Amino acid sequence: MKKFTAVMFLMCSMFYYSHVMAHVGGHNEITASQAIELAYTTTKKMAFKDMGYGTGKLDESWSNVEKSNFSISEIKSNNYVVKGVNENNGEEILLTIDVEGLIIDISMNK
Repeated sequence: MKKFTAVMFLMCSMFYYSHVMAHVGGHNEITASQAIELAYTTTKKMAFKDMGYGTGKLDESWSNVEKSNFSISEIKSNNYVVKGVNENNGEEILLTIDVEGLIIDISMNK
């Protein structure tokens, strides 16, 4: 019974330690260039499928938009607003991304 208790204690300790270590350093703030990269890749994905944001699936022409068409539109205290421009149809997409890299909002300007 002592062996079983020791093994269970060891397993529980390892589980707790791995859970704690998974969160160490996980709260780094992203840079403006990382926010642009995230906006660019997210927009590309949205041209192929609905990613669950209010804008739904984007027009296929968004898959051809270059990364250079994305820029920081605004920097707020806790997030970046990244603007992407689709020169093929004149649409603009705005992605609000928090400093931890989570997309907060996506909106379209036509």
